[in-house]
Amino acid sequence: MADPTAPNNLVHIPFRGDDLLAVEISGKPHVVIKPALEAIGLDTKTQTDKLKSRSWAVTGQSPATGSDGKTYLMDTADVRTFLMLLATIDERRVGEHVRAKLVQYQSEVADVIEQYFTQGGAINPRATENQLAAIVTRGPTTGI
Repeated sequence: MADPTAPNNLVHIPFRGDDLLAVEISGKPHVVIKPALEAIGLDTKTQTDKLKSRSWAVTGQSPATGSDGKTYLMDTADVRTFLMLLATIDERRVGEHVRAKLVQYQSEVADVIEQYFTQGGAINPRATENQLAAIVTRGPTTGI
């Protein structure tokens, strides 16, 4: 079992032309909240508090080694939680330089949810052949 106090190395998750910083916790990537929210001009404390009040949100803190080689305790959210947070953000409250990207993301999320409920599922047009094969092999993972 991994030592939960040991620092995690930062990894990068490609996201709409940018990279989100993440750490792996129990085999799953968790987004480092502060730089992700600052990149779109949102107050980190307000959004972190908002996430901590949501029953569906998975948040925590993780020691991680920063680019300077030092270890920091960083607030994190699993990818699912972070993406749900983005879907709830008022586009008028983000920096103008990211507004179009946020709206595009939110529209894509709405399309995916609609396809899930009306067509039985959605396929990411950017999915690789390996990702598609893994989905087929894995089969359904949740039900609503």
